[in-house]
Amino acid sequence: MEPPSERIGRAIDDALTAVAANAPASVITRAALRVAMLRQDTVAEFWLRMEVEGIDDSSQDRNRALLARLTAQIGAEGAQRRWEVAAESFQTRRTMDLDGKRAVLAPSVAGLESSLSSLMTIHDDEIPFGMTPLDTGLAFLDRQKVRSTLSMPVSERRSMLERIKDAAYIYVLDAEAQILAGEAVPDSVARGRAFVEKELARVAPNALDALRAAEARSADHEREAVSQAATSCRRAIKALADALYPPGPPVTGDDGEVRSMDDDHYRNRLTTWVLQQRGRSTHADLLASNLLSLGTRLKSLDDLASKGVHADLSHAEVESCVSWVYMLATDLLRVEEQANRN
Repeated sequence: MEPPSERIGRAIDDALTAVAANAPASVITRAALRVAMLRQDTVAEFWLRMEVEGIDDSSQDRNRALLARLTAQIGAEGAQRRWEVAAESFQTRRTMDLDGKRAVLAPSVAGLESSLSSLMTIHDDEIPFGMTPLDTGLAFLDRQKVRSTLSMPVSERRSMLERIKDAAYIYVLDAEAQILAGEAVPDSVARGRAFVEKELARVAPNALDALRAAEARSADHEREAVSQAATSCRRAIKALADALYPPGPPVTGDDGEVRSMDDDHYRNRLTTWVLQQRGRSTHADLLASNLLSLGTRLKSLDDLASKGVHADLSHAEVESCVSWVYMLATDLLRVEEQANRN
C-alpha cells in the first residue's frame, strides 16, 4: 500500500497543477479538500467542505462530527476558537453587495460558477438581426439597462471566486511547506522562492529587501512588527512596479479610459505593463486574458497592507499578505523573464 506521505505529496502536486493550469475554483477547492482529508486536517476540511458543498441543512450534522473530532484532539476551548476563525474567514470570502446590502452567499463553489456563467450569458446577449430600426433602438436601450444592472453582481461573484481560489491555493502551499520542512528534497515552493529572490535581485533589489523585511517582521507577533510587515509588503509591490513600469504620464487603455501612471498609481502601472507584454510572453497572455483577476489580487493586497496601518492586522493575515506578494512577484517576474528572452 502507498505510504500516506506519498499520497499526500501526490495530492498536493495535483492541486498545484490545477492552479498552474488556471483551473476553475471548484476544481482547485476539491483538490485542496482531498489534501486536507489525507492530512486529517479537521479545520481545513471544515471550511473547504463548506466551499465545495455549500451550506444547507445537511451540512450541520457533518460540521458537528468534524467539530467533535477536533475537540477530541485539542480540547473544547481551542477547537471552538479555531472553528470560529475558520467560519469567519469563510463568511468574509463569501460576502458581497446584494441590492445595496452586504450579504453572505453560501452555495457550493460550483453553484457560484454556474450562477456567474448564467449572469454572463444574459449580460453578453446580443441584439438579434433583422429587427426594424425602432425595435433595434429599443432593444439596445433594454440591453444597456440589463448590463448596467448585472455589472455589479458579475464583478462581485468573480471577486468571490478569486478569493476562494486564493484561500485554497495558500492552504495547499502551506501544507506542502509543512510536510517538506527540514527535508533536502527540492519542491515547487523552494524552487519558486529561489526564482523570485534571484530575479528580484536582478530586476528590483529594493523589492527584494522589502519582501525580506516583511517576512522577518511577520515572524514577530507584536502589533507594531505586524504593521511594519504589511507596510513592507506594499513597498515590495511598489518597488517592483517602479522597476517594471516607472512613473510617467497618463495612458489611454484599449477601453478608451485614461489611467494615471504617476508614483501613487502603481497598480495601474503593473496592469498596463502586463498588457504591453502581450505577444512577448505566454505568461503575460495568460494574465492579460484574466486582467480582472490580476486587478482584484492587487487591490486585495493593497487593502490588506493598508489595514496594517489603520487597524489591527492578525498574524495569519500578514503571513497571507507575504505569501501573496511572493505569488504576485512570481507571476510578474515570469512575464519579465519570457519577454526579455523573446
